[in-house]
Parts: sequence; C-alpha cells; structure tokens
Amino acid sequence: MPGNLPDRELHVLLNIYGHQNPDGTIEQQPGNPNSLGFNYGLNYARPGATIQAVDCFGNLDLSQVTNDPNWSNRIDIYFQVMGSILGNDGISYPVRFATATETSGNPKQVGFCWRINNQNDENPIAWPATMSAARISNSEVEINDQSPGRNSVPYYYNLGIAIDNIAGLGSYYYITFDPKIVNG
Repeated sequence: MPGNLPDRELHVLLNIYGHQNPDGTIEQQPGNPNSLGFNYGLNYARPGATIQAVDCFGNLDLSQVTNDPNWSNRIDIYFQVMGSILGNDGISYPVRFATATETSGNPKQVGFCWRINNQNDENPIAWPATMSAARISNSEVEINDQSPGRNSVPYYYNLGIAIDNIAGLGSYYYITFDPKIVNG
C-alpha cells in the first residue's frame, strides 16, 4: 500500500447542556433533570462509518470506520464541542475546549485532552510516539493516531471543557469527560 494515502477521519460531536446547580457547581446530580447533560454523536467520517462508530457516551469503535483501499489504515479523530450551560443568573454560557494550561484545580487534570489507563482514572499517561492531541480551536480537538493499523488495545482519554465567566467575570469552570476508544 502506498505511504501517501490520506488518513481516515472520524468527526465526533459533543453536545453539552444543562443548568448551573444551585450551589454553583456544574455536574450531573441524580434526581435533578436540569443538571449537566451531554451526548455524543457521529458528525461525519471519511471515507465513511456506521452509526455504531460513536455511542451517546462518547465511546468510539474504530472498527466501524470504513476500510477503503484509497485511504490509509490510520484514523484521525476530531471532536467538536457545542452547547451552553444556563447560569444561576439566567445567562447562557457557551462551552469550549480548555486550553493547555487550564485545570480543575486538580494538578492531574490539566488541558484539553489526555490519555488515562481506564475510565474514571484521573492519572494522565503519556501518549505513545505514534499519537498526539492538538487543540485546533475553542470548539475542536484532534487526536492524531499514526499507529500502523488496527487491532491494538482499547485506550481511554479525557476531554477538558471550560465554561467562561459562569462563576464571575474572568473565571472559568472546568469539567472533564472520559470515554474510551476501541481500535480493533
């Protein structure tokens, strides 16, 4: 297979919505239908993918991305974030990807995207040499996977999201999402 084939692409949409909790937090609260909500979906893929490539929790199954001899075996993943949180002041605050230095205050959770060992793990691990993450804009992050092919072990990642000014002018509120990617 020639080495100059374009990488396949999976574009994933993350929609975040809800209301700031009465205590000022932004998180899911059982029994509170207005607390933080989110869903993921397949935006589009090149050359194509089945709808099963992305579930509503953001777990990705890369085996559902179409194989095509005109495209490489590598898959680049693009996340687009959209939505807003209604503040306790009645103002709607848009969400965005965090910058490389923004944090929840937990020194282990910094930035817009990092790898972890398993879901609900807050200890970042290094990206393999064949992978990297880049913040393209406030609304887009890319995981560039240059791994040579399929059938590698599943891996997990966190996405860092920020909501500006919801706790006061110049502030941001930081939340994370931690789905997994099955590359097989």
